[in-house]
Amino acid sequence: MGGRRFRRTFILAVIVLALLAAGLAVGNILQGPRVASTAVNAIGTVEQQGTRLVLTPNQRLREIDPAQVVLEPAAAYSLTEENGTITVTFEQLLAYDTNYTLTVTDAVSSSTGVASTLETEFTTPPLEVSTLVRGAISTGGTLEDRVIETNVSGGGEPSILFSAPRIQEYALTDAFVAVIEQDSAGLGTVGVAPRAEPGPAVPLNVDATGSFSSLAADAASGLIGFVIDGVHADGQTELVRSLFVFDTSDTSFRPKQVAGPDGTPLMVSTWAFAPRTGALIAQTLDEQLYLVNVLAGTPAEPIGQAQHFHGFVPGTATAVTSGVGGYTLFDLSSGTAEQLTPAPMTLSETQYLTQTSVLDPEGTQISAVADAAAGLADVTVEFADADGQRTLFDPGDSGEWLRDICVSPNGQYLAVETGLGAQGPDGYAVLPGMKQSTTTVIDIATGDELRRLTGFLTSWCR
Repeated sequence: MGGRRFRRTFILAVIVLALLAAGLAVGNILQGPRVASTAVNAIGTVEQQGTRLVLTPNQRLREIDPAQVVLEPAAAYSLTEENGTITVTFEQLLAYDTNYTLTVTDAVSSSTGVASTLETEFTTPPLEVSTLVRGAISTGGTLEDRVIETNVSGGGEPSILFSAPRIQEYALTDAFVAVIEQDSAGLGTVGVAPRAEPGPAVPLNVDATGSFSSLAADAASGLIGFVIDGVHADGQTELVRSLFVFDTSDTSFRPKQVAGPDGTPLMVSTWAFAPRTGALIAQTLDEQLYLVNVLAGTPAEPIGQAQHFHGFVPGTATAVTSGVGGYTLFDLSSGTAEQLTPAPMTLSETQYLTQTSVLDPEGTQISAVADAAAGLADVTVEFADADGQRTLFDPGDSGEWLRDICVSPNGQYLAVETGLGAQGPDGYAVLPGMKQSTTTVIDIATGDELRRLTGFLTSWCR
């Protein structure tokens, strides 16, 4: 009797489990596609055009019409689909500290014919700005210089990335703070310190002594570079505006001197890394331009001549130069050059441009405008595009002198560095600053002032 009851119970349990399994199978068949994974480099979306988002569903899909795909907030992108995987390539830089949602409506499974909505989201990084503050008071009551980082998006107090008695300048990679520390005579040493463990910088093994300057970094590749005016360790060879580069993954801590195609060291007037490429452009004292692929280790390649090198269009490897023939855009990825006509800017007979940043291939520009009749205390910052011209910054009667302007990596914000120039420099032999230096962060689209930060040498410019 008990055996028959057990068999009936066992059979019923098997039937119930079979029905449940069948129900689950039918449920899976009737269920539409879902998002299996999403891959996107959020930092890349605000620093490099062409960054991709890859959405992989758990089922193969029928062909997706671009009208089914919506990105909010809206931004320009292109769409491809292969084997059910949807790839969105962002054709413009995205905004900082913003939550983006990608929605694919009526995504139909190619195997079941069932439709569903696919949705994924990601958040871009906050707007963080680093500056150099000279003459801060340490916890021990002594004066020190500091590299501080401020989250402009979220507010709050700045954090100290590095401190030392005399910091001439600094630059940031993703993992390191690179610094040039200066003695009272202006002679420098260059070193690196981990961002994760703030502490004294480890000096690089530089076979030279002298004045160090023009420190810059490519955050993604971990490269830093700097210029030396001085004497080689052999005591015989003079170094004149000699460019050195260092890969922070190199455990020898020995930077390499950049030479031209003939092996002769380049003497540079200005230089800059092409963002996120591991390459740089150097302009020599005779106005020649060279492309140097540091990571590839190939010889410097001459790419032309220009009177001025204005850096890169934000988010691209497109260099901007100017000379007698006007402005030129040079695309490092394709090796092609084309003429650029900047948006017109109205100037008086006594006004002239002291600094220009080009924001896009259409010629949108931001320029510092000085007036020969007014002096250094009346330099404004002007914006010009196809729609006209407007003022982004005017010191008015504040007594502030403009030191530098710099556009954020995504072209969304402008950093304006000012100081009380009439009070004189701060006493540093190389790269002197102005007393009470301040950096103002401005929203380029609206002209609104986001925040005023203590210090100068904005990280965007380094």
